[in-house]
Amino acid sequence: IKTFDIEFNDYLEDLKIIDEQFETNEKNKLNILSSLNKSKLFEINCLLTSTTNPLFSSSPYNSIENNIDLKLNKILLNIHLDAISSIIRFKNNIFKQLNNKSNSSKIQQTSSSSTTKSNSSSSSFKIDFRFEGISLLIGNNSSQILYIELEDFNGYLSKTNTYILSHLILNDFRIYDVFNKSIYPFIISKQNKSNKLFSFDLLLFNYSNKLIKLSKTKDSYLKGQLEKLNIIFLYKHFDLILSIINLFQTKQNTLKQENIPSNEPSFLPLILQKYQQHSIEFHLDFILNAPQIFIPINSYSNQGIVIDFGKLLMHSESNQQYRIIYENLSINRIILNNENKSLNLLECSPFQTLINRHFNSD
Repeated sequence: IKTFDIEFNDYLEDLKIIDEQFETNEKNKLNILSSLNKSKLFEINCLLTSTTNPLFSSSPYNSIENNIDLKLNKILLNIHLDAISSIIRFKNNIFKQLNNKSNSSKIQQTSSSSTTKSNSSSSSFKIDFRFEGISLLIGNNSSQILYIELEDFNGYLSKTNTYILSHLILNDFRIYDVFNKSIYPFIISKQNKSNKLFSFDLLLFNYSNKLIKLSKTKDSYLKGQLEKLNIIFLYKHFDLILSIINLFQTKQNTLKQENIPSNEPSFLPLILQKYQQHSIEFHLDFILNAPQIFIPINSYSNQGIVIDFGKLLMHSESNQQYRIIYENLSINRIILNNENKSLNLLECSPFQTLINRHFNSD
């Protein structure tokens, strides 16, 4: 019996990373990585086939050679600054010893590189993924500082010889100040709770492929929306970000490595080059709600300045016209109380531009 497909299913029940050197305030070992629920931590399902399959164009293949489905449940990543610093020092010591050994036993090797050109086209694939969420807890030995939540990130990425299709959705993103006396517990939060934070759809056709002429849908497009975020800017959080960045900017001995150029151009740059050369039709419908930032006088003050970066709208009215609108940019001085008194400092008129383009029919 000849089979035309391969089905593969696997899962990871649980994964924990425990730092034996550091302890929590309850005298427990520090869990760096752990799962937040009792479901399987990670699942992968694959269905692989080829174009020789008689049922290639029907379900469940749908003219895709490699169908991959990924699922990751909620995880908690404990970013303990002292533990991370210890891990980085340990890593640097290991790399330093390896570099010393490699430098002491250098062997000159001459290799003749032969380039093999592959005439076969790349395989088509579709990757569906769903990440239930990830939580980051940032702190040190003395206290917890920030709690970051990324919730429900899902979508798919599909590629064939004729197109690239991507669909991404992020439900929510939040950052909390876990200091119990803070008057600003929500450092970053979504303004409209009912909408998804981010949605993105992209379709890029490979117009160099002759099969495009047989397709009913030939127009590429970009569609999406980003909801407005409310951000509280406090200098203590800015200092925390700088300290985390400095944590990873440790002095290391860098080895000069020659970059081996690839003779086979990738798929996406070829498509973008085609768009640039031939001004191919591209539909645009994107709404970007820029964030609103509140800068208080200090961490305990209810007075400050609110900067609303407004909204950016980009859409194509027809095949030849693109309209770009930027509006609602304002700066206000505000007092957060029952009345929320505000004084307008700056308010800009909407900016609008219309771009007319003439496309090639080739």
